[in-house]
Amino acid sequence: IRAAGDGPARVLGRIRLSGDHWTLQDLEIVAGDADGIQVTGSGNRLERLDLHGGSRDGIDGAGADNEVLGCHIHHFDGGDRDAHCIVLNPGASGWRIVGNEIHECSGDGIQLYADSGSTERTILDTTIEGNTIRWDGEIGRSENAVDVKNADGLRIVGNRFQGFVANKTVVVQK
Repeated sequence: IRAAGDGPARVLGRIRLSGDHWTLQDLEIVAGDADGIQVTGSGNRLERLDLHGGSRDGIDGAGADNEVLGCHIHHFDGGDRDAHCIVLNPGASGWRIVGNEIHECSGDGIQLYADSGSTERTILDTTIEGNTIRWDGEIGRSENAVDVKNADGLRIVGNRFQGFVANKTVVVQK
């Protein structure tokens, strides 16, 4: 799914990718009061998206072998609650998050999630590479650039992190 003809296409509201092998490309997605994109299928590609304007997570991810490439993910503000730019859930595997600009989320830039108290390692073989993850202070709060609560086979390579003064830049816990 991509814009047809000249100029960008704007999607208002959330997108759910429960199927396999979809590509969303060159779209502006204004999330509203929902996760911007929920991915539960496998082999999907999110490419060159401008994803913003939500009060929940930008991308809520599961499934296998999904990619987020060259996207601009920003301004997800849950107020006092977390709104991560990207969150991967237990069981996600083979995700590639590469070459994105990620900023101004009231949670983490990227979180690899585990339930409270869990020491599971079920998010497998994820690559986070060549991204710029920052907080410029345009929204009231932020957490970490990357928060790893659950991972095995994780590669974090060649990223640029800026502005995370109130919390930590990269956290590996549990």
